[in-house]
Amino acid sequence: MIRRVNGNQPFDTAFERKWPRYSVLDLYRCLLGERPDLRLSIASVEPHSPQAQSAALQLGLEDLAPLAFLRLLVDGPIPIRRPGTGDANWSRLDHIVIDEVQDLSPLALVVLRAHAERLTVLGDMNQAIYAHRGSRSWQEILECLGNTARQFYTLSPTYRSTQQIAELANHIVRAGGLDGGVCRSFPRSGTQPRLVQTTTPERMHDAIIAFVNEVCSDETATVAILTRTAVDARSLTDSIADGMPVPSTCISDRRETQESRVYFMPAYLAKGI
Repeated sequence: MIRRVNGNQPFDTAFERKWPRYSVLDLYRCLLGERPDLRLSIASVEPHSPQAQSAALQLGLEDLAPLAFLRLLVDGPIPIRRPGTGDANWSRLDHIVIDEVQDLSPLALVVLRAHAERLTVLGDMNQAIYAHRGSRSWQEILECLGNTARQFYTLSPTYRSTQQIAELANHIVRAGGLDGGVCRSFPRSGTQPRLVQTTTPERMHDAIIAFVNEVCSDETATVAILTRTAVDARSLTDSIADGMPVPSTCISDRRETQESRVYFMPAYLAKGI
């Protein structure tokens, strides 16, 4: 039953009007700011006001998970729209499947867990590319998913690379003490990887060009030159593209699909090739 105030206004509407308006953005700014008194975080601006939009412009991708978690604490699970309808009437999904889970922060996992009856997560800690906003270990991920019944499986065989490449990768994992552990290589033989150390950028460029010349003597071969970041890939392309014996291109975004024989790209875009 709905009580009415003054005979013509629903009680719940009058009750809601007694609460001060707030913006999750302002709450978040106060948590990170110099004002320890969270009572000051009850803002007088709407979430889509110019002030809130100005604050949002100062946020990065790293802030999305904390903002979503704060919204969860304040408002509870976010209503989910049913496919094909305009009604938002689900607060939990039956099942969520997450790939590359190592690139999600613990707070992001907590938010997703609050919206699902069950989860399946897959990933490889050795392939984490966002160390500053991802998860650091499987133990951390399991803690975020709660203490409910769960199963954990380690899939160690790899069929993607030759035995020689897999053994080199395992050596790097052991030397670095990485959390993801080593893989079990598939007995498919290939060329032994070569490690070339150079002392100057110029000598590195010469070594790359010499390698491309060697590989591209086979007219069907293609080469990927991997760098740490997209900025590095573009810089390296500008430095040595003119010395390439075959056409080359820089791929700094997943949407770029230009055909070439030599590709410059950041390592995180090479996952899966």
